[in-house]
Amino acid sequence: MRSILVSLNLSDGQALVEIGAEVSEQMDVIPEQVRVLQHRALQFAPSAYRRHAARQRHSELLCARAQRDAVLMPHIERVWRSNHQIYGADKVWQQLQREGFTVARCTVERLMRRLGLRDVVRGKGLSEFLCSRRLVDLLSIDFSSVFRPLPGRRRRPG
Repeated sequence: MRSILVSLNLSDGQALVEIGAEVSEQMDVIPEQVRVLQHRALQFAPSAYRRHAARQRHSELLCARAQRDAVLMPHIERVWRSNHQIYGADKVWQQLQREGFTVARCTVERLMRRLGLRDVVRGKGLSEFLCSRRLVDLLSIDFSSVFRPLPGRRRRPG
């Protein structure tokens, strides 16, 4: 199953919906590519495809957690961006609490991971910059004078 999805360049969860959405906007009928995948490799029920496609089209059919996530994600991103993109999950959670949102800290952590939002770790960015800078400096030094042969000794060939 994984090899077929990798050859299609699709992730496991989105494969069926992306193929179906490309082929047909009518979700009442399963598109031909989805039928081929269904019979040859994945073996999923047509009703599962239709249910998933309907949830993608109509957000009210999503579970309560997915609906809540859809409401919270813009607020989490807004708080993170308004604070110079340095807040971590704890501070974003505290700010949301101050604004009147009742949300668990672990939920904020999970949604920040999903959105790709990260906090700034004190000293990390600067040290990585300095290390790369030192490496460039070392690469630009001419070490030929350091490795010349001692007087009276010949260099080995090769």
